[in-house]
Amino acid sequence: MIRFLVKLFFITTIIFLISRVNFCYTQQKYKVEKVEIMGNENYSDRSIKKLMLTRKYNWLARNYYQPNLFKGDLDAITNFYINEGYLEAKINSFEVKLDTLEKKVDIEIKIEEGERSQIAGISFFGNHVVSDSVLLKLIKSQINKPFKKGVLEGDTYKLLTYYADRGYIEAKVEPSLKLNQEKHEVLIDFNIKEGAQVRIGEFKISGTKKTKTLIILRELEFKEGEVYSYGKILKSQRQLYLTGLFTSVFIRPEEKSTEFQTTRNIRIDIDEKKNGELNFGVGYGTLDRLRGSVELLQNNLFGTARQVGLSAFASFIARRVELSFTEPWLFSTKTKADLNGFIEKREEPGYDLQRYGGKFTLGRRFGNYTNLNLAYRYEIVKLSTQVPPSSIKPNEKGNTRSLTFTIIRDTRDDIVNTTRGAYSSLDIESAGAFLKGTSTFIKFTLRQKYFYPIMKRFILGTSVTVGWMGNYGLEKEIPIQERFFTGGASSVRGFKEKFIGPQNEFDNPVGGNVLLNINLFEIRYTFYKKMSAVVYMDLGNVWKDRSSLKNFHLREGMGIGLRYNSPLGILRFDYGIKLDRRVGESFGELYFSVGQAF
Repeated sequence: MIRFLVKLFFITTIIFLISRVNFCYTQQKYKVEKVEIMGNENYSDRSIKKLMLTRKYNWLARNYYQPNLFKGDLDAITNFYINEGYLEAKINSFEVKLDTLEKKVDIEIKIEEGERSQIAGISFFGNHVVSDSVLLKLIKSQINKPFKKGVLEGDTYKLLTYYADRGYIEAKVEPSLKLNQEKHEVLIDFNIKEGAQVRIGEFKISGTKKTKTLIILRELEFKEGEVYSYGKILKSQRQLYLTGLFTSVFIRPEEKSTEFQTTRNIRIDIDEKKNGELNFGVGYGTLDRLRGSVELLQNNLFGTARQVGLSAFASFIARRVELSFTEPWLFSTKTKADLNGFIEKREEPGYDLQRYGGKFTLGRRFGNYTNLNLAYRYEIVKLSTQVPPSSIKPNEKGNTRSLTFTIIRDTRDDIVNTTRGAYSSLDIESAGAFLKGTSTFIKFTLRQKYFYPIMKRFILGTSVTVGWMGNYGLEKEIPIQERFFTGGASSVRGFKEKFIGPQNEFDNPVGGNVLLNINLFEIRYTFYKKMSAVVYMDLGNVWKDRSSLKNFHLREGMGIGLRYNSPLGILRFDYGIKLDRRVGESFGELYFSVGQAF
């Protein structure tokens, strides 16, 4: 018995050690030293390597050889060629050279591309409602052009969408290929089953708790009895989601109860958000220093989608309280109305600002990207200073009554952390004249922002702001709080806030009537999850008036920064230096704030 137990112990020990050795062997990591592509005549090595997850090891990307990933890479290369029309393409051979001493691997892949197939003919079968000529115009595949599998898939989707937009929601489109390997030609046949045209029946809404049915129905682009349209269903679904009232929206036709049913009820399944919010915020910035905010918001007042909010903000240099109300459908139209009232006290360089007033804005959306707004602003302002600058009288009071017309086109993919798209806006503001008030001026402000991904993890952003204003009537000067300023964390970095442009005898900025601000470039690189680094260059200046432009010069700032995409927003650290530093100026400025610079 003892001998048996001893033998069992030794056998178990040997099996364990063998398994451990095998485990350690399988866990060994081999750096990818080289990836060599051969046989590719029509596509560069770089294009092929971009398809692969197995890549050369470097200090930025520590890539190790993994057999399963490499097998997927070979499939990806083959699929790429087939999608590009090389239907006979294949991986002719591959070799993986392991260096067990250096713990590295060299990879060679030999590709046999074959000839690219051309489209010899396109035919449609089974279509009775829509003619061949109409269907042919919808697709991108063309006779005597290279065949591409991805294009064919897109064409199939377009045909299905075309039918679905005209009520044929049960239509089926099945493409089939006939390949002539000798001539390297492809015949494409689209086999179509149109089905019956469907009309919309009753609406069945589920998931509502507080929101009134009318609020949902007014966002729909379709009505009972009309022909079903897939495009209108998608647009209605998007509009409901953009109200901000729902966490999810799903619109779909019910299953038909009989085989020949041509009317389908529409189900609208929604999940409401919590309507009330109480938000607190504490932060620190180089301008405001310690700051805090509190906001009370109700975004679905009595289930009508109306919004009412009360917010308070305080920091070392500013205090503000604001009350707001929003009516998204004014007089049962798609015109949005916003009403805001506020009281504010702020310390500016050289003077203190106290003001209170309100703003009433009417806005209308056109399409997916364009907005038009018209706003009336009324403010009562008091300026005070211990050492009166030349442009401010002690305890100077005034009021501003203005109308502002704004047009905005916004195609950005994310307004908080943009990676692609553009933003354009034009503001035209007129104060005084028939509106009365002590301030009389006209003001034009044009903004353009552009964002583009230049390579993986790299985003290029650029922004330009141009402004001009002039006074009319008896007023000789425009109030200082209405003028243009630049310099600081969100304009020309490397300079103190608002300290670029005209200054008074006390070296305090007084602003000007002409502005040019250029964020020439900002390159953002995401190096780890939610962390990114940036490098940027900014240009800009403010001039007292048009006559001062004869001394045209742009101040220059350049620097680096860090970004962290936190739950509270984009935390931003920037350090900018002055490229055209003048006598008495600092070398640069450090900024910490929330949100991107532009």
